[in-house]
Amino acid sequence: MMFQSSKTLGLAFYILLGVSVLQGNLAMAQPLTSGNVTEANMVADQYMQALIMGDTEIVRSLLVDDELARKSSMLSNPAYSGFLQRLYSNARFQILNTGLSGDDKVIVDVLVTYASHETVKFRLWFRNAKNSGMRIFSESKLP
Repeated sequence: MMFQSSKTLGLAFYILLGVSVLQGNLAMAQPLTSGNVTEANMVADQYMQALIMGDTEIVRSLLVDDELARKSSMLSNPAYSGFLQRLYSNARFQILNTGLSGDDKVIVDVLVTYASHETVKFRLWFRNAKNSGMRIFSESKLP
């Protein structure tokens, strides 16, 4: 009888463990919401302000995956901060468009107007990074 009780408890433990893992995976796979879009807009604004200030640590903290790898050596260069400050001095940023892309990505299109009045459009791709919230995983220049 004691053996069967241990066996039953062990089986119950593994069933509960499986249900917990399944629920955790389902929670991570839930589609993004308008709240995620709002958060992505806030992070885009924070990113742009960090570029203006030349704050490479904040820029680094807002990037993940390939985008972080692509910019890592520049962000580690002590002279890059001054370059950013000169490049974005008196620049203005405007969010043109924000939307969901599929169930797991947010796109934010940004217009940058430099002090010279030259304009450039960028697309920032966001995903929900584990324990960090919305983060930029790709950035590209738009035509």
